[in-house]
Amino acid sequence: MLKEVNIENWYEQYIDELFAYGMAFCMNRETVLDAIQDLFLHLYEIENKLENPANVKFYLFNSLKKPPYISTEKRNLLSEFR
Repeated sequence: MLKEVNIENWYEQYIDELFAYGMAFCMNRETVLDAIQDLFLHLYEIENKLENPANVKFYLFNSLKKPPYISTEKRNLLSEFR
C-alpha cells in the first residue's frame, strides 16, 4: 500500500532548505521564491497522480533545479544584472 502524499507537510518540512538550495544557484530571492511556489503549485495540480517518492527531499531538490522552475535561461538573464 502506498503512503498518502502530503504536500503541505513537504512544504513545511523543506521550505527553508529549498530556499537555501535555490539561492545557491540562482542568487535572486524573488526568482527562488517564485520557483518554489511554482513547484508546489504543480505538485498540488498533479497530487492525485503523484506517488510518494522514496526520498522526498531529493525529489523536491531535483525538481526545483529543473526547468521550468529555475531555468538555465532565467539564471543566465539574472546573472547579467548582478
